[in-house]
Amino acid sequence: MDDLILTSDNDQTNRKAESSPRGFSKKEDEDKTTTQMNLEQCSLENPVFNVAENITLNFGSNKKTDWEQTLPTELQASVGHKIRSLRESWNFSTKQKCEQRMEVPLHVIKQDNLSVEEFGNACSWSFKRQTDKIKITPDNIFNEATTVCKETNEISHEPVSMQRWNVVGLAGTAGIGKTTFCKLVLNRWIETHPHSYAFYVCVKDIDFTEKYNVLQLLLSSNVHSYVYNQLSDNILLDSINSTADTLIVIDGLDEAGKSIDFFNNPSGMTLFECKSAFNILMNLLNCRLLPNAKKLVASRPNALQNFNPDCKPPFMTQVLGFNKDSQSLFIKSVCKIETQKKLVLTELEKQPTISALCFIPMFAGMIVQYLCDNVQSNRRIISVTDIFVKNLENWQRSPKFKTDSEHLRNLTELAFDGIKHGQFTFSSKQVTFETVEPFMFVHANNPQQPGLTILDGEKMYFFIHTTWQEFLAALYLMIYMPCEDFAVILSTIFRENLWWLVVQFLFGFCSPQIKGSLNKIFPESVAPEEKVAILKNTFQKSLQFFSNLPKDFPIPPADWFNVKAMLIGNEFNSRKSDSKLFNMCIWACEAADLDLITGLANSLPNPLLLSREILPHEVMCFCHILTHAEKKRVLNVGDWLESATFPGTGLHTLLDTVQHSKHGIKKLHVDQADLSKNLNVILNILPDMIEMALCDCDMTIANASELADVISHQKIHLSFLGLSNNDLKGFGKHLAKCFNMVDILRLPGCNLQDTDLFWKNEYKRNRMMRWLNLSRNVMSKSALDNLALSVHDIDGMVLYKCWIDGPNLKTLCNEIQERHKPLEVFSLGGNSIGLTGVALLSTCVHNINQLWMRNCNMDKTQLRILLTAVSTLGRCMRCLSISGNKVDPENFAILAKCVHTTHQLAIDSCNINAEGIEVLCHDIKLRLEPMSTLSLADNNIGDQGANALAQTLRKIEVYNVKNCGITPVGETALCKVNFEWKREFFGIQNRGMKLDVGSSTLLPCEESSV
Repeated sequence: MDDLILTSDNDQTNRKAESSPRGFSKKEDEDKTTTQMNLEQCSLENPVFNVAENITLNFGSNKKTDWEQTLPTELQASVGHKIRSLRESWNFSTKQKCEQRMEVPLHVIKQDNLSVEEFGNACSWSFKRQTDKIKITPDNIFNEATTVCKETNEISHEPVSMQRWNVVGLAGTAGIGKTTFCKLVLNRWIETHPHSYAFYVCVKDIDFTEKYNVLQLLLSSNVHSYVYNQLSDNILLDSINSTADTLIVIDGLDEAGKSIDFFNNPSGMTLFECKSAFNILMNLLNCRLLPNAKKLVASRPNALQNFNPDCKPPFMTQVLGFNKDSQSLFIKSVCKIETQKKLVLTELEKQPTISALCFIPMFAGMIVQYLCDNVQSNRRIISVTDIFVKNLENWQRSPKFKTDSEHLRNLTELAFDGIKHGQFTFSSKQVTFETVEPFMFVHANNPQQPGLTILDGEKMYFFIHTTWQEFLAALYLMIYMPCEDFAVILSTIFRENLWWLVVQFLFGFCSPQIKGSLNKIFPESVAPEEKVAILKNTFQKSLQFFSNLPKDFPIPPADWFNVKAMLIGNEFNSRKSDSKLFNMCIWACEAADLDLITGLANSLPNPLLLSREILPHEVMCFCHILTHAEKKRVLNVGDWLESATFPGTGLHTLLDTVQHSKHGIKKLHVDQADLSKNLNVILNILPDMIEMALCDCDMTIANASELADVISHQKIHLSFLGLSNNDLKGFGKHLAKCFNMVDILRLPGCNLQDTDLFWKNEYKRNRMMRWLNLSRNVMSKSALDNLALSVHDIDGMVLYKCWIDGPNLKTLCNEIQERHKPLEVFSLGGNSIGLTGVALLSTCVHNINQLWMRNCNMDKTQLRILLTAVSTLGRCMRCLSISGNKVDPENFAILAKCVHTTHQLAIDSCNINAEGIEVLCHDIKLRLEPMSTLSLADNNIGDQGANALAQTLRKIEVYNVKNCGITPVGETALCKVNFEWKREFFGIQNRGMKLDVGSSTLLPCEESSV
């Protein structure tokens, strides 16, 4: 039996023999029981891990973990001591490497909106919650993840497993502070959990061509002294697996290389197997491995955009760098003299484009330091590229600069090849030149002693920051690469987001001032004039891309209550983020070339949709381009379903630019806007708008009153007004002023009181309001009775999750019955109204066109009452949604009868199986006219159900079969029949396929339907 080896590398012979291969052969079925049996047989005479005498451990403890308490009594003391000593040494090594002092706080927030199925299909309605304002800190990041995942599980039909609550994603642009925040989290964890394991895994240190065991991967970045041994590895892994307070930080996922496709499914594995690094990473993130461990994974956004959904962190955060207060603190920390600080601030005010970059800590450090050093000489910074070129000039003048011209050429080529092949760590075989300072770091994979930089291990090199690698790659392209090769590769790097910063540096080199600096640094190089011409020509050709940019959200709010419209809208907002517009604005500004700027400005679509999150420097560059447009441009900022967000001063910059130009904003939908700075400008340009939403903006009653006054006094007609997630208690009397000027009013989560809903005597409408959304406001009996008085003037009511008691619906249902024409939309989703509420609703269902009852927790008796009322209607209602309510087999028949009285039927997540679908399809085939839409998402109907649906294509126009367990066999059956009918399918993996006549082969098709 092998000895239990928990030791340092004092035994050099043993270390060299054991550590040469990364992997080892191991039976895949070895489990915890076997490991503990082997442990009992181990010799206890092996050397215990010895900590160097000059190191003091401040967090040592004799506390036993749960795993250690399961050991036989005679082994607990010795083995437990070895494990604790090893853990403490690892944590010490990790803490030393990740030591991080951050006197200036980083701004970190939750990245994604909480997606809530307010009605219709999955993810059909999104809104911000008040908790989005909570700033993420190293102390609260995992608690926030738990809170959000719990909330998601309460309202979603796709719950997140509790084990995956432990996984947090951290995204951010280059230089924004992701690594800094990761190290802050790790250091704070070691301080607050001194008896836990803490691992820092830098993806740069992983060789994805090699095999690892889990322990080797966890120790790959920090601990090179541990002697890997199969038995001791498994004992330690078992200890780690049983510990609830383990933290694993995975930093730089985007640096894994182009060959790694994170959308692929990882193969299953056990804890003790030896597998590829990709498999281990993905199984850590999907929690098949070490499910109890907390995991933080950091990356630039591109690596997380196309991530496997089973492995993608359910809770995403985003580093936004320095806010204004942090920037001020940072400038103060760099400029030690007050007059110096004032001069730097003055210079930044003169250069708003440069100032806008100071939210990125890396750029802030370079900009502020340069201005601080040259504040008296009046030497200005003109671009990001200028910052890097000036640093290169300073390094070249320094006696410490060890990289001569030939070595610099080799270094730039290495940087270019690395980005081309997705490589960010380089071996000594690749770095054949001796001097790499100050651009690269070097470490050894297996040094003799922990804590030293380079000893006897294999040397591995990496650039001091990925952005410096990108800058050097751009230098290689512009200075050294032959023109003919440059022209060929340019078309490729223009299309790939991986190269966007490299391309930005290329455009920066086009500036006459920077070209002059480059000529001084590289006097023997060929002048890049020909490459500049190629670059500008490629830019001009790329302007045709703008014709494909979205001009507006495809579904207007008035047409939203339609299952197909919701599916289309959800697909639109789920589209892959395309940053090409802002990238090209940045590139043109970086070049400071008037021809590029005016050409881009005059190519902007009209109107143009600006959506999602827009960073300060992106806004600044876009506004600079916009001011050069010859004709008026109309902007749609955000859409009514997904508002735009502007960190920092971006929104103020955009609004101010529009206010002082000929351009206009037709639709403004923003989240978390600072109304103290922006409300006056918004009110000034409000007369030109037709839609506006100010969500989660800390709007006060005074703000709301001012808004209502402007709308009423200037008689501004808005087709949509949204004020979600603002505390508007007492808003009713102010809203009454402008109530008749708004077609659609959306007020979820506004803390409205009973009296805020009493509008009947306060306003007179000339026409019906399209719909009123009061979701997530508590609706008492008094509130519902007040609202009932308005039911004759409103065509739709959305009362999702309003904590409604069924008996309190009596007055409202009576008023609905008395309407002269059917109420167009009525949503009670997310309310458990009970038997009494369902009975009351059934009395007025004949006077409702669209009834949305998603997630109402209806039992089989309540469903039978409601479905009976619908199935006996003397007309066809436009839509019925009972999604998220379990339909028992005994109600399949009555549900099937409802297909004759509904044009659209949404029964997502209703626990309907293939037999239920067959019952449903029998009645569908008996319809005289085709149904508009049948939504079946998240019901496990399989191929049997798909075959049944294939027989109904004559009778249904649109299908939603997302997550229905249909295999390619079932898809083929649907495609074969659909070749004749051309129906639309949502949720089919091969949605863009058609069937080749005479075969069962699926061929690519440009059409969006099956």
